[in-house]
Parts: sequence; structure tokens; C-alpha cells
Amino acid sequence: MRGVIASAVALLAAFSSAQSLGPGVQAPPIKVAEFVKGQTVTDLSKGVFVVEFWATWCGPCIVSIPHISELAKKHQGKVTVVGVSVWERGDDIAGMVKKFVDGQGDKMSYNVARDEGMTMAETWMQAAGQNGIPAAFVIKDGIVQWIGHPMNMDEPLAQVIAGTFDLEASKAAFKAEMEAEAKMAAFMGAVQAGAKAYREGNMEAGRTQIMDADSGGDAGLNLQRNMTLLGLFVNSEPLRFRRLANEMFAEGGSARLNLAYFCYNTSRQANSNKALLGKIAERIAGESSETNAIALYYAGMALMSSENAEAALRSFERAQGYAAAGEYPPAFVTDLNKAADDARSKVKPAW
Repeated sequence: MRGVIASAVALLAAFSSAQSLGPGVQAPPIKVAEFVKGQTVTDLSKGVFVVEFWATWCGPCIVSIPHISELAKKHQGKVTVVGVSVWERGDDIAGMVKKFVDGQGDKMSYNVARDEGMTMAETWMQAAGQNGIPAAFVIKDGIVQWIGHPMNMDEPLAQVIAGTFDLEASKAAFKAEMEAEAKMAAFMGAVQAGAKAYREGNMEAGRTQIMDADSGGDAGLNLQRNMTLLGLFVNSEPLRFRRLANEMFAEGGSARLNLAYFCYNTSRQANSNKALLGKIAERIAGESSETNAIALYYAGMALMSSENAEAALRSFERAQGYAAAGEYPPAFVTDLNKAADDARSKVKPAW
């Protein structure tokens, strides 16, 4: 147990020490293999710049490209935008990036470069503790002002250009964000270590490690802990599984929603205890206070896996009622309606 705690503390310390770039810090130099579109940009010392990191395989990056182009056009003459392709995969990365950029045409109307190996990924992304793309850096006169998702860049960029941006507030917010991410990484490291010990046969020690992992009272992390325990208990400790499932059911909200999803997802696996999962799902489906259409949908799907089409149909029909009265994604409503039709086709006629 001490080893896991020590590892979590070490992870937190390592994360903090590795992160050397943030708001208020001098921006690293731009060192790329080539610029595949627009002008070559190397000097960040004067003016406002956006350096945005993306990849050809990254769906969210592709979604962000038109928005970045809109900002570049809106602030033309006041800001210089550079998109840097990083973390690419394949044998001909140069050709792949050029083909992608050419294919974007006017949708990608700003300067675009390709990383030289991992140079930019390490000196910018890794240095700032950024592990996902797209990620944008706003720089003014060589100093980083803001770091975040490019879809959230409109207001800070406008303020930096206008000279009204609060750099001190940005520094404090970024520090708090990095500390929260480090704590989350430490928590998940402890939980995963405990789960590994549990699966390897050291059940008591593994369970204790998971329970002792410090979530700082974060509801999302506590939910992640419970979902991990559900997965461990379902086939090995049915009494603990039922006790935890009862607690999550009683809590309601996202806890019950995730419990419904767990029942659905696990019931599809080979050798799962469909009878037990079906009972929990039927309880969720019949709970009068449950008004979340998605929770009722997952409960219904679990009941279908348990070959209880009648109970599943009741759950789907309740979900349809709440979906009609609320705002749910069209794709979800389509799936729900198909599931209801499928259940209806399997219900035996009363005569």
C-alpha cells in the first residue's frame, strides 16, 4: 500500500516538475521540418501569435480547422496563426501532411507547418503538460498568454489583441488546471495499480488500494472508482457487487446512469451473469423517479441481453416519453426507437 501511495505522490511531483511552459513564460522557438502552407514564421518576439497543434488523424482537430480559419480572417493583420502538425503516423509523413493540407483548401486558411520529429511536441506540448490535441497557445511579444482548446480561444484571443487580457488570472487558472490534472493522474494511477493487484489474486490489498486512492472529494473520480470496483466485483465478489450496485442505484443521477450502462455493457460479454445484471436493470427501468432517457435506454438494452423483452419494452417506452419532452441528440432518439421496435417484435402477443 505504501508503495502505491508513494508512486502516486511521485507521479504528482514528476508531472509538476515536467511542466515548464505556461502563461507568463517565454515561448519556445518554432523549429519545424517545413512550412507546407503560407509564410514561414520563426520570430514570435513582436505581435500576437496563435500556435495550434493538430494531426491529420485527429477528428476534433479537423472539426476545429474551419473555426481557426475564421479567427485568422477575423483578426487578419492583428494576429499570425500557425498550425503545427504533430504526432503523425506513417512512412511518408511529409507527403501525407501536404496531401491533407492541400485537400483542406480554403478551409485551412492560415500558415501550416510540420513538426521536425518530436521537436515541437516536446518543447511546446510536453513542456506545457498538454497530452491531447487540438491545443492552442496564444502568444504576445514572445510571452505565452493562454493555453487551451482552439474552440475556446475566441474571447482570450480578442482580449490579448485588445490589450485587456488578464495574464495573472490566466496564470492562476492554468496552474489550477494542471494541478487538478496531476491529481487525477495520481488518483487513476493508484486505482489502476489496485485493480492490477486484484486481478493478479491479491484481492484484499488491491481493493484497499482502490478504496484508499485520494479523489479529493471529486464526484467524477469517485464514480470512476466505483465503476472500476463494479468491474472487479461482478464475477468474483457478488455480495460486494450487489452492495455497491445498491448504493449507486440509491444515489441516482449519474451514478444510476453509469450503473445502467455497466449492466448493458457487461451483459454483452461472454459468460456474464445476465440474470443478476438483468435484475438490476429491471429495477432501474421500474424506478418511478428515473427520468433520464439514456439511463432507461441502457437498462432496456441490458434487459434485452437478459432475454426479457417485455421489461425492456417498458423501459424503452418510458425513455421515449422522456426523450420526446427533453433535448436529446437525434442519433440517440433514432437508436432508442429502433431498440423499442426490436423489443416490440420479440414480445409475445397476449392472446
